[in-house]
Amino acid sequence: MATNPISRRQLWGLAALFGGINILIHIPFLFRYDLFFQSDLAVCHLMAKQIMRGDFPLYQWGADYCGIGPVDFLTALLFKLFGASIPLSGFVSLLFWAAGVTLLTAYVGVYVSRRAMLATGAALAVGMPFFLMYCTQPLSSTYSQAALYIGGFVWLTVTMVKRGPRSLLPVFVGLLMGWFWYAHKQVVVVWAA
Repeated sequence: MATNPISRRQLWGLAALFGGINILIHIPFLFRYDLFFQSDLAVCHLMAKQIMRGDFPLYQWGADYCGIGPVDFLTALLFKLFGASIPLSGFVSLLFWAAGVTLLTAYVGVYVSRRAMLATGAALAVGMPFFLMYCTQPLSSTYSQAALYIGGFVWLTVTMVKRGPRSLLPVFVGLLMGWFWYAHKQVVVVWAA
């Protein structure tokens, strides 16, 4: 546990603050999607449009390693409500990335320290220009969920070890690992964790 514990409310408030900072910093790049937009990203955007029209494929078109997941369905729902647009599908990716920033920052706050939590939140929200492409583009259920899946996997694994093998968490962790492998065969970081 953390060396200088903070209340649960403060912990999640600070973590959500870093998720919000991440969104605010990246909003201008949603409207400059042309900086990174390419054919793979176009497929992710088009898949959400197809889901909106009632098509439910298992994999992305032309990408046998990329499965359909929550980002695709949420994007399709928002397309139905607000109309299809590339910035909107990029915004959904950004929301999932921000959720991962929040989860990983909170994890560090619980298990390390408040100081490490602040550094982690700043690094994840601001200090990763390389991930600009991955958190502001319509990337479907792939890279935009990497931080969320890794944070969720690590948190569940620690909780599972604390509760012991008799809980049902090992089943859920196994399903999460399987989903991650299905949707992200090119990102095997979870298996190393």
